[in-house]
Amino acid sequence: MPRSLANETKLLIDSLYKPLSFWERAARHRIVTLALIGDANEAAAIPHIASLLLDRNREVASAALKAIQSLVQTLSPSDLPWLEQIAGQWSPYWRLYPASWTELKPDQVGRLRNLGPAFAIALGLATFHNSGYVRQEALRALVDTDDGSELPYLLLRLNDWVSEVRNAADSMVRARLTKHYASLFVENIALLERLRIAGRGRNQEIVHAIDDFLKSTDGRQAIRAGLDSPDKHTKRACYRLAFDPQRRDRPLVIEKAISDSDPTIRLQGIKESSSSDTEPMTRLLSRARNDRVPSVRREVLRVCSERLTDMAGSWFKQALLDSSPLVRGYAQFELGKRSAFDLRGFYLEAFRAGDSADLYPALAGLGETGSREDVDLVMSQISHDMPRIRRAAVRALAQLHADKFVDVFEYCLSDHSRSVSWEARKGLCRALYLVAGERIWEIFSTEPELHVRRNALFVISKLSKWESISYLVEALGTDVEGLKNLAGQYVTRWQRQFNRSFPSPTRMQIERLSGALDRAPSESTVLIRKQLEWFIAER
Repeated sequence: MPRSLANETKLLIDSLYKPLSFWERAARHRIVTLALIGDANEAAAIPHIASLLLDRNREVASAALKAIQSLVQTLSPSDLPWLEQIAGQWSPYWRLYPASWTELKPDQVGRLRNLGPAFAIALGLATFHNSGYVRQEALRALVDTDDGSELPYLLLRLNDWVSEVRNAADSMVRARLTKHYASLFVENIALLERLRIAGRGRNQEIVHAIDDFLKSTDGRQAIRAGLDSPDKHTKRACYRLAFDPQRRDRPLVIEKAISDSDPTIRLQGIKESSSSDTEPMTRLLSRARNDRVPSVRREVLRVCSERLTDMAGSWFKQALLDSSPLVRGYAQFELGKRSAFDLRGFYLEAFRAGDSADLYPALAGLGETGSREDVDLVMSQISHDMPRIRRAAVRALAQLHADKFVDVFEYCLSDHSRSVSWEARKGLCRALYLVAGERIWEIFSTEPELHVRRNALFVISKLSKWESISYLVEALGTDVEGLKNLAGQYVTRWQRQFNRSFPSPTRMQIERLSGALDRAPSESTVLIRKQLEWFIAER
């Protein structure tokens, strides 16, 4: 949802308050303009038109309420704290708008009830007012409203900085802990989750009271329905409550969670399954072992290691060939902890088996657990047709013996695959003292692909102080705007870090830097030129 107003909407708002000619009818103009603002679906306009809720012309006030109602409907409950923030910060002195809303008095709040059926939204805005007296009076005006439209505003006021307002909201919320309101509490559960981390008053008491209500018979069905909510925050909060050990349908909830599309919910479902009976837990974990999210697969292994010790060994061995380093690393740690398992031998055997499906994890695992004796095997895959194999080979070489393969990393830096080039860049950064700036500059200057040039420029920026700066200044003259900007950022960083080390440049480095300054575009390097010339002069 856009958080700032489009220029068209700003112009509409401005036109609401500008003087009109003698022949124009102000009321009619405002009604039409408010309708256009309501159709713009930009909720950030709400504070700017709130003053018109108090307009003397009833039709204008009703049009303002209709527009605000339309804009509020574009917001989810989790967006209301943002609306409260911008409504509280708005001041009539920022623009030439009437100050009637910001100067609203408690005895004027009652006028908002006469605006029409949607008056609760107007009173809800009043609960965002800067005056605590106005907020408290707005809550009193909402006491008799029982259609749920008032509930999100009551939940927000539970964290009000004025204790009297908090207490009033607390009593009103407690009065609504009824079966009729169960589904409404679920709709606004994102505000309840926000309240859990708040620190004012007795927030945790009312949060626990709402939790207990939703876990009770009256709220259980609403929570069950919330498990299918399209809003991920609502769904996650409902699952947290539905995992209650007292629920008879808890096993079904866990199974549903493990099948959910949200990985956070699947992960929580795996954790909760650890307290289930062994047989259904084994079935659920077996199904989740191939989950597409590594953190879920890792959690499966953790639960297995704690509850299914007989199966853990075979599961860990299979996980050694997982595509994710997170899962492989956990399996390597557990097997190493449990027995004298030969991890390197396992990966060598998998590599030599020639199974194409296991080649990538075998290479990756060899880089993680192998030795320098294995580099020849890894080198045999450096020109593989599949980019992911080349990437794994480059990473493994960097892990096993980066100093020996600087020339390989330079070659792979020019790879047409972004991921392979990225790994080569990381390999070069492991052995920077062996990297020749001139060679990397040649790659930057001659390679056509943008990702290669960006990675080359990054490596150059990591070279020694006086080795890197001449190439970075030279790069300021490139025709590619993105690379020029990136070079400018690196030069700026170089300047900021200048006094962190004190090596002296060689004569060759000074001459190269002077030449680079002469060739660099003067209009973009005038400040850099002066500072660097001073740096050189000081040396």
